[in-house]
Amino acid sequence: MKKFICVLVFLALVNVANAGIVDIVISSLNGEPIQPTKEITILPTDVINFDIVYTLNNGGVQEGSVFLLSKILLVQGPGTLDWSTHTRPTGYWNGDLSSISPDPQNPGSALLDFAATDIGTVPPGIILDHFLLHCDALGDVLLTLVETDRTKAGMSAETDGSDLYPLVSGPGVIVHQGIPEPMTLTLLGLGSLFLARRKK
Repeated sequence: MKKFICVLVFLALVNVANAGIVDIVISSLNGEPIQPTKEITILPTDVINFDIVYTLNNGGVQEGSVFLLSKILLVQGPGTLDWSTHTRPTGYWNGDLSSISPDPQNPGSALLDFAATDIGTVPPGIILDHFLLHCDALGDVLLTLVETDRTKAGMSAETDGSDLYPLVSGPGVIVHQGIPEPMTLTLLGLGSLFLARRKK
């Protein structure tokens, strides 16, 4: 019995070692492309765009592609996800079996349910892009991809054309929402005073 359990543990570790990684990167600031990053500090008026990327794990699947993506795009902190402008690379995803919907247990987050059009159609690189984040207040926002039993697809997997392997999540991204510099605050204050006096 102990040998059998050891074999199961070994197989589980091999599967994790073979797993590709799906993660989030910040790719633009105020509509201008930036070097993809995992952490950024922004002002309340800034708009950031981020993408979901798939990378192969060295030593794991060498010719892999995503077969199923079933995750929560979780927003923790004072921010709300906006996926109304998201795009999907052409030919990657089955339109009838793929969707994004609000996560009722995590307001501001989304349930991702995607299935590939066929084996080998979702290669490494950007697999979903142009997600926006609306900042609701000052503070840090953490965005991560989390496995869940509430998504329709049920699991996330990659394939090498014959076998399926688990698709694990990276650490996500952190957005620091900063306070505007003193000159900006002064100008905002003067503008409000001017408007208040004008109304009187």
